Amino acid sequence: PQSIAWVEKWISTRGANGGTNPSQALKWAFELNPDTIWLLSDGQFVDDAAIIGQLSRDNADKAARINTLAFHLRDGELTLRKIAQSHGGTYRFVAP
Repeated sequence: PQSIAWVEKWISTRGANGGTNPSQALKWAFELNPDTIWLLSDGQFVDDAAIIGQLSRDNADKAARINTLAFHLRDGELTLRKIAQSHGGTYRFVAP
């Protein structure tokens, strides 16, 4: 319960304003040697090519399926779709 309360408080301080950079989070995710990663984002990355390149290097053997879930806007849909398709995952959009 204490952790949930902390997370709820932290989440309430977050805002969506574009310019997402999931690079560090993806690095940490791959350190866990996952078989599946869920990337939840609006897809408006600071540098699409850099994220796609990082994923190509970190998941070169396609050991991890990467599913993407877009929310709020479809602006980053092409990139998120490409990531999912390139890594054996699926893409979904969730409307607000």
